[in-house]
Amino acid sequence: MTTPNSYWPAYNGTFNADDRLVAPWWVPGWTSQDPINVPAGNNNLLGPGFPSNLAFVNLTGSYVDTNSSGVSGFLTLMMSSSITVEDSGQYYRMPARLTGTMNQANPFAYNNWGNGILYLVLGRLNIEVFATDQTASGSVITTDSGSPLFYYVTEHFLGGRTYHIQVPSSASGTSVDINSLIVPGTVNPYKFDPVYPLGNMWNPEHDTYNTVAPWTGV
Repeated sequence: MTTPNSYWPAYNGTFNADDRLVAPWWVPGWTSQDPINVPAGNNNLLGPGFPSNLAFVNLTGSYVDTNSSGVSGFLTLMMSSSITVEDSGQYYRMPARLTGTMNQANPFAYNNWGNGILYLVLGRLNIEVFATDQTASGSVITTDSGSPLFYYVTEHFLGGRTYHIQVPSSASGTSVDINSLIVPGTVNPYKFDPVYPLGNMWNPEHDTYNTVAPWTGV
């Protein structure tokens, strides 16, 4: 036990230097804590669940320089439209969001807090993505836009690109290189700004920030 003094942390007058975390009952305003009376979750408290038949596809990619060093950075995939999915007679509303889940460990982050950032690990992309047609799964996608669903892809690194991809459900259970899915005519340079590397992830093709020169705004 470490001997407390006036310079060491204390909460509500209690010495906490040896605590791994500050105990929740030291939160200002809490007067009691009785875990015995905390109700357990039941079906009335849980969410609607997730469709069981949906198809996902493993996307890969290799990003290197001419010295064979892996490129550092990350990708974001933004849905082109909000969608409604019909699966086995049930309907699920899915607002447009950044999407994708990393399949490989990263020493710095792992899609932390669902922020949609898909990191390259030693220049390698390895992610799981919701298929944009779901034909093979038997589910039906209806987009708000009325056009087929696709993803806006942004490569957040110097020399990166923006482009569209469509991910066929027929490729579910296999690995597909992301470059093979690029919709022709949609590739544009990404104006990477190292001061603000995230850019505008939410609306990558309709914002001046992503289409002007870095730093200058012209």
